[in-house]
Amino acid sequence: MIARANLRQLDTVLRMSGGQKEDIEGLREQWKLLSEQAASPIPQLLSKVECFANSLRDLHETSSASSLNAMTDIKSKEDVRLALEVVSQIQAKLSKERDELR
Repeated sequence: MIARANLRQLDTVLRMSGGQKEDIEGLREQWKLLSEQAASPIPQLLSKVECFANSLRDLHETSSASSLNAMTDIKSKEDVRLALEVVSQIQAKLSKERDELR
């Protein structure tokens, strides 16, 4: 945004000076290149959304395949501890990805 504003100002200066100044024209080209190179946040945001969607899809696939079967596998306190640890890891991963999306 700053590069575009500077580019407009340089265009104004070039018009006022008749375009005779090579330094100003060179500077204008440099700002134009900088403006074109400025990375759009959209690809990075789409990547994070895709990562979050993949995590949700993986979670859905694993939970729907064994949602009722897993309940019968918990027979001891250690099984409960392991299940809680897995759920905590999933929650931490999804929370981190959600926070990145904000």
